[in-house]
Amino acid sequence: MGKFTEDDLKKELETKEYEYGFYTDIESDTFPVGLSEDVVRAISKKKEEPEWMTQWRLEAFRSWEEMTEPEWANVHYQKPDFQAISYYSAPNNKPKYDSIDDVDPELLDTFIEISPRPQHRETTSRLVEPEEKNFSGFVFKIHANLDPRHRDRTKPSNNSSR
Repeated sequence: MGKFTEDDLKKELETKEYEYGFYTDIESDTFPVGLSEDVVRAISKKKEEPEWMTQWRLEAFRSWEEMTEPEWANVHYQKPDFQAISYYSAPNNKPKYDSIDDVDPELLDTFIEISPRPQHRETTSRLVEPEEKNFSGFVFKIHANLDPRHRDRTKPSNNSSR
């Protein structure tokens, strides 16, 4: 059998059906491919971010633009085309629900499928199992979707190196 090449992989991926099951057909607002200062501003506007955060993202983008990808010894791959990627996609209608019962069941099923399962936790006195009636989990939010009322918690301080 011959060597499996990058072209072989590309052909396989183009014809292969997605096997991991994490696809949910939900109407989305997706930006065209490409990354520019306008795209950074548009993402920040979509997220209703404060001006300081938009400026922080623009500074990071400008720094990234000046970077060059290193050439690694004995590592050969096709360099990514960062202008061939869409950098924003979100469900079109993001209604505020009064109850979890109002959420699209397909969306909930997808979250359940891809979410890590609860794990037991060691305490100073015993092991707490997730099946216990009094077990309480934790709430997490992705940094990019922080509650706008608390974005000030992510603002870099003047003495920060970010």
